[in-house]
Amino acid sequence: TVMLGTSASFGVAASGTSPLAYQWRFNDTNLVEGGRFTGANSTNLLIASIQSGDAGAFTVLVTNLFGSVTSAVARLTVIAPSGRGSVVWWGTNDYGQGSIPADLTDVVAISAGFYHSLALRIDGTVAAWGKDDNGETNVPVGLSNVVAITAGQGFSLALRNDGTVQHWGWGGNGLSNITEALAGVAAISAGFDHALALQRDGTVFAWGSNSSGQTNVPPTLKPVTAVAAGGFHSLALQNDGTVVAWGRNSRAETNTPV
Repeated sequence: TVMLGTSASFGVAASGTSPLAYQWRFNDTNLVEGGRFTGANSTNLLIASIQSGDAGAFTVLVTNLFGSVTSAVARLTVIAPSGRGSVVWWGTNDYGQGSIPADLTDVVAISAGFYHSLALRIDGTVAAWGKDDNGETNVPVGLSNVVAITAGQGFSLALRNDGTVQHWGWGGNGLSNITEALAGVAAISAGFDHALALQRDGTVFAWGSNSSGQTNVPPTLKPVTAVAAGGFHSLALQNDGTVVAWGRNSRAETNTPV
């Protein structure tokens, strides 16, 4: 996630019989060396003077004499530093989850939990409001450089730009056990009392309650580009566009449509 007008870089590591050739792609279209793009045919791609149209999916095709392979997808999000994003709510406000702080501006992302709400500001700080029985709205002092947020049932998670995850609020069922395995994270999602992390290598890490198998990540998952945690089930979007579901299936929530 980068601000409009700044730069962004991507890197890839590959091994195989030399020589290896590289072709970076944006939304499935080959990038051409020159202009704002440096390294379109190398291991490192640099994009200068980011524009809003640069937001999307980046991959790299690596080829040698014996074949080729495409990397996992790296998604670039572009935000405007002049943004004055405001939040609008509707629905139940039993615990103040809709009572948006009056001074909340410059919002670039939001997440609704069971009875509390989170907002991510453009400067990488987090605001929280609503029910606080478990400290779910007590944002840790000094929390910064946040690029993503997600709210669960009585707990909150934030993803920093260095790929590490911060937890606060209810920590039962192992929810607060943020281990070193959660380094290099690209996306997070909170369910009722479990959570998912998508790591930059396309693998999925799950923790928290496993009462319905919602943290039993299928070992056969292909590289994943997005995750979503439901009440008691989990979803993963694979890089071939297919969806895999696991966990509770009492209402056919894991019966992925054919």
